[in-house]
Amino acid sequence: MPKVSICIPTYNGGAYLGETLDSVSAQTFADFEVVIVDDCSTDDTLAIAEQYVAGERRARLIRNEVRAGSSARNLSRCAEEARGEWIKPLQQDDLLSPDCVAKMVDAGERGPLVFGHHGYAVSAETGGEVRRFYESLPTLGVELPMLYASPDEVCSAFMRKPFVNFIGSWSTSLIRRDCIQKYGTFHKTIIYFPDLEYWMRVGTNEGMSIVPERLSTYRVHGRSVSASIRRDPLYHLRGGLEWALLAFLIARDPRYSRFREFALRWDPPFDGERAFLEQLLEWRWDALEASHRKRDRTLLEAFNLFCERNPELRDALREQDRQMPAWRRLKQFLKARV
Repeated sequence: MPKVSICIPTYNGGAYLGETLDSVSAQTFADFEVVIVDDCSTDDTLAIAEQYVAGERRARLIRNEVRAGSSARNLSRCAEEARGEWIKPLQQDDLLSPDCVAKMVDAGERGPLVFGHHGYAVSAETGGEVRRFYESLPTLGVELPMLYASPDEVCSAFMRKPFVNFIGSWSTSLIRRDCIQKYGTFHKTIIYFPDLEYWMRVGTNEGMSIVPERLSTYRVHGRSVSASIRRDPLYHLRGGLEWALLAFLIARDPRYSRFREFALRWDPPFDGERAFLEQLLEWRWDALEASHRKRDRTLLEAFNLFCERNPELRDALREQDRQMPAWRRLKQFLKARV
C-alpha cells in the first residue's frame, strides 16, 4: 500500500488541471498514489486526467456515474477510494512545491493532522476587491507560529479568529487515515467552507503539526469554486445558514465537545446553542418578510431547502418553536403579515 494518497476531486477544471498534476509528479517523495475522482465534467477535464493516468503508473481515475454536486462530497469519495496511510487532499487548480509531500510526511511524526503554509497565484483578470480580500486574510504563520499546536492552542486560535479560515484550503493539509476513521470526512452539506469546519473538528481534538514553509499555491481566478460562490445571488443567505450549521455542530456534535467547553470558558464566552438559534430565527424572519411583503419566495424556498438537507437544524428549530409562548408565536405570525 502507498504511504500517501493524493486525492484530487475534479469538475470542469481543465484550464489548470494539467499544471496541478505536473506538480504532483514532480514530488521528491515517491511512495504515493494519485486518486482522481471526476464529477461528470463537461469540458476536457476527463481527457486530461486520462492522459495523465496513462503515463503515471501510480494514478487512478474514477468517474462518478451521478454528480456528487460539491467538492466536499467528491473529496469524500476520493478518501473512500484511497489506500494510503495518509490522505493528501489537493484542489484541481492548486500547485504543490516539489518537496511538499516529503516535508509534510516528516511533520506527521508530531501529529496526525499536518498543515503547511501557502501562497496565492492571482490571475490577471481578478478584481481589486477580491485580490485585497485574500491579501488581508490572517495566516497560519501569524496565528500559530510553531511546529506543533496543541488542541488548546488550536482552540484559542479559532476563538481569536472566530469563523475565519486562517489555515487555508484543503490543499494545505495532510491527514492520517485514522483521523478520518475517528472524525469522519468533510461535511457533505457545507459548500462554502467545508475545509474550515474540518480543521475545527479535528484540530481542536488532535492539535496541528505545522511546516512553516510555503508548500502549496492557491489559485485565485474567475472559474474557481470560490468565485462561483461569490457570484451566487443568495450568497449571504446560504453563507449565513452554513454559519448557523457550524454553530449547531459546535453546540451538539460530540466531536466538538472539547472545543464547546473551551468556547464556553472563553472571555467573552461563545454559546453555540444560542448562536445557531439566533442565526436561524433571523434568517427565517428575513425570508418570511421577503415572501409576504415583497411577494418574493426566493429566500424562503432556499431556507426551506437548506433545512431539508440538514434535518437536525429543522428539528431544532421546530423544538424552539414549540417552547416559545403562544402569544409570542402569534405576534411573530401577525407581524410578518403587516
